[in-house]
Amino acid sequence: MSDANHADDLTLIKGIGPVRQQWLLEHFNADSFQALAALNPLEVERLLSLEKAAPSLKEITRWIQEAGELASQVAGNGNGNCHECRSLATFIVDYLTYLDDGGERQFKTLVTQMDVETDSAVSEEWPSLKQHQPCEWMKQRLDAALLSQQIAPHDESPTATDHVQPEPGKLPANLRARILAYEMHWPTGSFQVQSPFSAEKQVTLEAGSHFGLDIRFSLQGLPEGLGQAVGYHAACHVIPVGKHSESACLQGNVLRQLEPGETAGVARMQALSLPAGHYEAWLSVTPDTAGSRPDLAQGPRLMVI
Repeated sequence: MSDANHADDLTLIKGIGPVRQQWLLEHFNADSFQALAALNPLEVERLLSLEKAAPSLKEITRWIQEAGELASQVAGNGNGNCHECRSLATFIVDYLTYLDDGGERQFKTLVTQMDVETDSAVSEEWPSLKQHQPCEWMKQRLDAALLSQQIAPHDESPTATDHVQPEPGKLPANLRARILAYEMHWPTGSFQVQSPFSAEKQVTLEAGSHFGLDIRFSLQGLPEGLGQAVGYHAACHVIPVGKHSESACLQGNVLRQLEPGETAGVARMQALSLPAGHYEAWLSVTPDTAGSRPDLAQGPRLMVI
């Protein structure tokens, strides 16, 4: 059971009968409203699509949304809170990868706003893997939903919190990394790429040979005159072309530091090597503070022969 205390009757949700309730238990260990509400509708839809007469993504999203409402009601019966909780907006964020007509791997970001009451959906997509644009789009849609119900938009803009100075001797909890450039070097050559990044660069290497990567980055949100070092993690992730599920981290979780007063640095990774194959490289830098935001940049394609 997903809940040590009790299991809920999921058949109270329209569209879920005894068979589907058993299926949710077997595939997701979901036997309570809370457990069902925590599921990713895209993952449920993916498994159900293997069956004949599978429900639509809209219907699955409605199940999960209704499960959340019922879970709130159950909790409210115990503590007197949230007796009539209802959804203001439901968003699904999906990071996708696909092969284009030329066989090259591409990426895109898709965000869908579901409206269960009208059984409709509105989507927006961006090329490559985006972080900030989807958040801005969802905020605009949420503000519109709030205004339509005569509720003032809830603003948690950076101006309210990001400029608060930390206590003396403490780092702020909302640092943000920004990758500015990277340089790749190997025994027979080298090159440098500046932001914005793409997958146009391709390098051919010999299997077993070593190469290095220097990632130039800055940390945003550091207070001026900070008198202590700032830690960060840098990593190089590789994905075999055509085998996205077999991604690996060549070098990561290596804690480095910027010296007191520094706001930018270079993360150097050396003696990297790969077996024969065709790979995509991704670079990341993450500040070593609570609530920090990492940056991800697309690196070169690596042909190892």
